[in-house]
Amino acid sequence: MLSPVERRDDCYNPNMTEQPDQAGALFRLARQLEELEFPYMLTGGYALFFYSEPRFTNDIDIVIDLLEPQVDSLLACFPSEEGWYSSRVAAIEAVTSGRMFNVIHTLTGIKIDFAVLKPNEFEREKFRRRKRLEQGSDAIWIISPEDLLLSKLAWGAPSESAKQAADVRALIRDVSDLDWNYVNDRAKRSGLDGWLRRLRAI
Repeated sequence: MLSPVERRDDCYNPNMTEQPDQAGALFRLARQLEELEFPYMLTGGYALFFYSEPRFTNDIDIVIDLLEPQVDSLLACFPSEEGWYSSRVAAIEAVTSGRMFNVIHTLTGIKIDFAVLKPNEFEREKFRRRKRLEQGSDAIWIISPEDLLLSKLAWGAPSESAKQAADVRALIRDVSDLDWNYVNDRAKRSGLDGWLRRLRAI
């Protein structure tokens, strides 16, 4: 799973003055990334909303193909005068190390986690298979349901997480056209096929 980010006291406003609008923040970001021509995809718990039942999640998780010279253009999408907190140092470190960084809206608590796209073939394949979904006048690139299922298997497998297991079962139940040849092949290659079989049998 995307690793949790340490809470910083100087990033959070204990007297938040606005109601969170995660969907508004997400689609605004999608438009900005399209304009910048920065390849990205939505993943994690919020991606589940587009394929299955919604559930509460604190963060918006974005995988982004980002280079160090592009960091300033990305962070310009989150102006401090609008209540956003970001760290240029953390973003550059994440890009150079292939890790993650976040931006936080201090007035609402909305947090966007950016995971820099890793060079390994599995992650690149997920990125190539992303879907473009439209919702009204908005559009967004999102992880495929098969790769979201596989990601949740991988995130939950070490502890057999009940939350991740529930999300996997929801995807199996609600996405009728899953590519099971792809899922079974990748699960076997990743050593996740045993847990997948148990979850499908429930």
